[in-house]
Amino acid sequence: MIKWIAIIPIRFYQLFLRKRIDRECIYTPTCSRYTIAAIHKHGPVKGWKFGLLRIQRCNGAMYKGGVDEP
Repeated sequence: MIKWIAIIPIRFYQLFLRKRIDRECIYTPTCSRYTIAAIHKHGPVKGWKFGLLRIQRCNGAMYKGGVDEP
């Protein structure tokens, strides 16, 4: 139940905000899907932590991207 509460903001972003932001994720899976997978695998706190760290790496300046699983 708590996992689903942690996922609600991500789903909101995926459904309503992603299309308004003109940017492509350099990773596979996308950062939002990665965060959801991390929440399912590690729980809400660690999942969000891993997701936020991934988003920090998603600027493309220092990292080339590619496949990055949680």
